[in-house]
Amino acid sequence: MSSPSILVKQDWTPEKLTKECELLARPRHRRAVNWIDDLFNLHKVVTLCSLCVSKWKPGLKRFGYRQEKDMPYCVSNCVDCNVFDPQCSAWFHEEIYTNVRCTKDERRSIARSRAKRLQAGYL
Repeated sequence: MSSPSILVKQDWTPEKLTKECELLARPRHRRAVNWIDDLFNLHKVVTLCSLCVSKWKPGLKRFGYRQEKDMPYCVSNCVDCNVFDPQCSAWFHEEIYTNVRCTKDERRSIARSRAKRLQAGYL
């Protein structure tokens, strides 16, 4: 039998919510290689600055990550060098990307099928 959970009511502000969603910075005692390998294995979103992308691109492809093409830049800290960069690139695991994200081509095909149904009088 598991122990009971205690829920504590909190006043969630937008600042608190965004802080909860942020990925913690790499601890100083951990090497970047081990930290990023752990992120790869956990299928976390990886944000890299333009200098670190070339270093990690082969590993990203090998672990099944793909870059966001519709929005090429994100404002974030680089997970490798911990530098705040307004032009980081976001890399998503393939499984997460296909389940959550909708590409431009997919949106176009959905719009085309919706237009065809409207012309046929189904919607």
